[in-house]
Amino acid sequence: ELPEELIVPVPDGGEVMASFVADDAVTVALSYDVSQFDELVGFYENWTGSSGDEWQSNSLTFDSADGTQRSEMWMETGTGSMVTVADCNDGTGDGSSDEFNAACVTINQVG
Repeated sequence: ELPEELIVPVPDGGEVMASFVADDAVTVALSYDVSQFDELVGFYENWTGSSGDEWQSNSLTFDSADGTQRSEMWMETGTGSMVTVADCNDGTGDGSSDEFNAACVTINQVG
């Protein structure tokens, strides 16, 4: 379940894999269907661009024998809050796959 303290928006349809609240920090990890990767990137690209805060973004694509792994990251200048969308292994968490079969969103909210 999403913590009440989380102010970074979360797109519908994700499964909360983990959440943690400590003092002024909130961390949440969610799993989505891998087909939603581009949709998730667009969601956070739009949100960070219109939030009124300054966000820097980075992209990374890594090819290996296991396949291609994509990662998009946005970091808020000043607070260090961060949002990452990445291909991930076994997004179901049940150990059934080692392929990049999910799109995972990780939010580290500070402040």
